[in-house]
Amino acid sequence: EGLQDKVTILYDSQAIPHIFASNDHDLYLAQGYVTAQHRLWQIEIQTHAAAGRVSEIVGSVALDNDRAMRRLGMVYGAEQALQAIMANDTARAMVEAYTAGVNAYIETLTDRNLPFEYKLLDYKPEPWTNLKCALLLKNMCK
Repeated sequence: EGLQDKVTILYDSQAIPHIFASNDHDLYLAQGYVTAQHRLWQIEIQTHAAAGRVSEIVGSVALDNDRAMRRLGMVYGAEQALQAIMANDTARAMVEAYTAGVNAYIETLTDRNLPFEYKLLDYKPEPWTNLKCALLLKNMCK
């Protein structure tokens, strides 16, 4: 849902996805979907870590790390980066389509097919946001 045209995703012999789309919107939406399909837990925990929110998932054991990350100002940095992204039409379209793709995958999840990490921690994934894209970027750059 949300695609404008046909998208083909082929997996090679090493299970690496190759996405073929006739327009950029569909390419980035499919990239978000595939990323979430294979790495939802990873991208979610990384954005929570960058925002100093891991303790919301795992409890007080993460409070020291959360406080340290909040002192770094990662959310502020991500908000500033997101402002720049949203000011550029091409970058905004890319991030919005990617976000839609991640959320399209999240919407397919049920208790039965929820990734193991979520079941283990009795936690459900939050909707993905454009800010989470910027937090992921900032977390990878630190």
